[in-house]
Amino acid sequence: MSCEENEGKSAVESVFKTRVNRRRALSTLAKVAIGAGVAAAAGGGYYAWLTSRPIPPGERTGTLRVLEWTGYDVEDLWQPFKLKFPKVQVEFSFAVDDAEMLSKLRAGFSADIVHPCSYLTNRFVDAGVVEPIDVSLIPEWNNLQRAFRENPDIYVDGKLYQVPVDWGFVSITYRPDLVEGQPESWELLWDERYRGRLSMWDSALDSVPLAGQLLGFENIWDMTDDQLQRAKARLLQQKPLMRFYWTSSADIYNPLASGEVVAAQTWQDAAAFLTSENIPNVYMNPKEGIWGWLCGLAIVKGTKNRDLAHEYINAWASATSGAWLIDNYWYGHTNRNSPSSADQQTVRNLGLDKPETVERTIFIRHMPRLELYQQVWNEVKAA
Repeated sequence: MSCEENEGKSAVESVFKTRVNRRRALSTLAKVAIGAGVAAAAGGGYYAWLTSRPIPPGERTGTLRVLEWTGYDVEDLWQPFKLKFPKVQVEFSFAVDDAEMLSKLRAGFSADIVHPCSYLTNRFVDAGVVEPIDVSLIPEWNNLQRAFRENPDIYVDGKLYQVPVDWGFVSITYRPDLVEGQPESWELLWDERYRGRLSMWDSALDSVPLAGQLLGFENIWDMTDDQLQRAKARLLQQKPLMRFYWTSSADIYNPLASGEVVAAQTWQDAAAFLTSENIPNVYMNPKEGIWGWLCGLAIVKGTKNRDLAHEYINAWASATSGAWLIDNYWYGHTNRNSPSSADQQTVRNLGLDKPETVERTIFIRHMPRLELYQQVWNEVKAA
């Protein structure tokens, strides 16, 4: 749902009908001229000052356009910006994933800010649709955890193109009342016992590298042609077991809740939903390693709202925004102060109180041969 743009009148007409005699008028003009001359002599210029003085944040108007993921238009996630710029309208447009965001921007879609994930940052840069970020305009930058600030995928040629703000896990949510035992492996998604009751995210970014990991390949982000074909065979083996491949995170909520699906590859928000509905669930910590994604905000190239874009990013990077994200979506936030302000039970459940949680998470990385990964995935779905 997009915010509607409010266009205010830019000019106020005043009509003065007061008669001023010629002498008073000349006297007034002389005083203004003398004052302007003194101001100019002082080095500023009275009228120059009048026309160039900064507009206070509370009086700033305009529209900031954000290309986002569904659910990220919630004002709590950028409330510091709203409080500072109450008259600026924030208008949202949505995409199902960052690949669609890139496609839209390439086609000329108008936006000031976009929210891709780190592993695709270089794609946005190569397409010429984003511009470098000025860290000096992001006061919260130094409050972000070092591991996220130093993630190599948010830089291209030494320049920062994305401020990482949100991150999360990629794992398996399963129903312990409908699944036997206490599974601890990604192999659950290949378990014949649950044929037709399993689900995976419809994404080459996750599925193909995951198959490579289970096959024991060392560099799953840049597999050889032979390795990709073996990964494809593994995914074809899995396909008959799938109820469906989900595209939007919310697609998997109800199937898990009803028992139509007993186990699925999900982000942790699915587990949060089930918990909120008092439905038994386990968010697995697989023995092969839990996966993770890292996303952030980038500035669309050519924006005329560059200062507001930096302000919006800084608001998202704040600890208060992060605490809301943790409490409500069960996602992690990159600000190191966010967990202390969030619900402590949720923090403990996600391991956000332990620095090693981030260190042992396998974050999805840039894939130089992504087109081939996508081709493999398309062939699996078409088979």
